[in-house]
Amino acid sequence: MKKLSLHCILILFLGGFANQLNAEPSDPNTLFYTYIGPTIGMGFNMASYKYWDRNSDTLESTSFSGAYVDFGCYGAVFVDRFIADIRIVYSMNFNDGTHKVFHPSLTMTGKYVWDINDSISWALGMGLYLETPPATSKHYGSSGFVFPVSLYMNVFQDSKLFLGLVPYIFL
Repeated sequence: MKKLSLHCILILFLGGFANQLNAEPSDPNTLFYTYIGPTIGMGFNMASYKYWDRNSDTLESTSFSGAYVDFGCYGAVFVDRFIADIRIVYSMNFNDGTHKVFHPSLTMTGKYVWDINDSISWALGMGLYLETPPATSKHYGSSGFVFPVSLYMNVFQDSKLFLGLVPYIFL
């Protein structure tokens, strides 16, 4: 199954250490910034798989597609040019009539950041994805790799808008 997700999060960055809130840092790029808060995602998925039909005693294949929406919690740590993040969400897949799946999932990624200019940066990374059962009686979960591409835009001095395109490759 492949998923393509578009996430939009308004992120408030907070200083990692209390003494750095009032002191002038010598190099602001070495600060640790964190975010923990809500996340909402939406996208489109396509799946195809083979299974053994016990009634006809044959190998059958099926494919389906549809939209999905997920919501949950997002946490990230920003250190210099690196970002480590984790998403724990509940996904609702609105595929065709017989393949509607609702399940929790976990995504962990690491990204490297490049600056486009003073207010816009982009990041590229990789990570792991895990769907957990028991979502529905016919879905046992799956896992795979993610390869996120993200865009970060400064909204205020301590806030950024995060847009991410996250392709999933399931095993």
